[in-house]
Amino acid sequence: MNFKFRLYLDKRYAVEVYGEPIHYQVKVRATLLRNSKHKILTPKEDKIFTTEKIFYALFPHLAPASEKSKKVFQERISTVLADESNLELKSRIEKRLRTYMDADAAHINSFELLQNNLGYKPASDLLKDWFTNKTKSREEVGRFPYALKSFKDYFVIHSKSEKEPDLWDITPHFLNKWKEWMQQQNAAVSTIAGYAKDLRTVLNMAKKSNTSQYDSVAYPFSKGSEQEPDSFLIQEDDAPISKYITDEERLLFQNYKPTNRLEELAHDLWFFSYYSLGINMKDIYNLKWSQISPDKSTFYFYRQKTRRNEIQKRAIIQTNEFQRNILEKYAGKSHVFIFIDDPEFPTHKKLIGKCYKRYKSIGAKLGLNKEFCHQSARHAAMTNLNKTYTPEQIREIGNTHAKVAQTKHYIKKLNQEQERESFFNTLHNS
Repeated sequence: MNFKFRLYLDKRYAVEVYGEPIHYQVKVRATLLRNSKHKILTPKEDKIFTTEKIFYALFPHLAPASEKSKKVFQERISTVLADESNLELKSRIEKRLRTYMDADAAHINSFELLQNNLGYKPASDLLKDWFTNKTKSREEVGRFPYALKSFKDYFVIHSKSEKEPDLWDITPHFLNKWKEWMQQQNAAVSTIAGYAKDLRTVLNMAKKSNTSQYDSVAYPFSKGSEQEPDSFLIQEDDAPISKYITDEERLLFQNYKPTNRLEELAHDLWFFSYYSLGINMKDIYNLKWSQISPDKSTFYFYRQKTRRNEIQKRAIIQTNEFQRNILEKYAGKSHVFIFIDDPEFPTHKKLIGKCYKRYKSIGAKLGLNKEFCHQSARHAAMTNLNKTYTPEQIREIGNTHAKVAQTKHYIKKLNQEQERESFFNTLHNS
């Protein structure tokens, strides 16, 4: 764990109650162990106030030496603890402290991440709590809420009970019946497989946790390289990636002459992304000058999508003339691109929205895949690289994923700079 916590009576925030001693707010002080920085954490809701004497009587180990030395201190403790309302107060305060302690995890290494992770329940057995735990580690929740609803809805039918399903309720038999039910609802094969994959991710998280009692015995999916006879099998169809475009479609789009400013913007950013390993719009929007070389021949970025992951590796991009022209064309002041300073694009979502509409209209004109969008640039880049390089090389050289698969036999022996030049020439010359 990365933090140390202690209760704190903040005397800057006082409430005066007529005829009673002054009440102060109870807070939690968190210390980040790696640099000893500390911060007083203030909850947005359920603020707790109490008197100084009651607080130290409930938590005598926090009392100053001058208070402990008083003869009446022990008597006060007995008196305070004899009042049931004070015991309820102590329980509320301890629950507040436990909430912050539960939010501390191996990947939580800043006060911002700690606040974002509040509500994490590491010791819970409930399926819904582990779905929540998983989504707290993600930038986007994706389809996880829909997957959880599907499993909960069927559990009510399956068990004829309104109780919340726990981790042990998810058995191979349950999942096979759930799959049949989903098929009866006309759910697509990809939807069923996607929900099952989300469930597997959540159960893996619980299984690997040191705080949950959930273990491999109850795990409903295959636990090894071979499918066990009693485990649930995730079945997928061979449908292509929905946002994929062919080389012919990419060339059609490349030769298209934009008819207005926003079409030109969408066209420029799509191909900037294509030559940059499919960098997404949020990463383009947030790119800083410190991440780019003075001659604009290279730049690096960390994917915003995976910024909460425990380990991140930078993607180092070698630019071509087109990319350098785009960097000049849309040069900003505070950031590499002007968008963050442009009132037309106050957020990256506005930039995405404007370009998305142009992708759709241009795609309709050219007869491209109906799902054509900015993400298609990433799929096109990976497809072309895969003609020359193995998936292991793509991950190793391009650092295209948050957790890079470590290759043991060949990539480490290659000269990284020469390999990177050849690697990006595959894109630049395509």
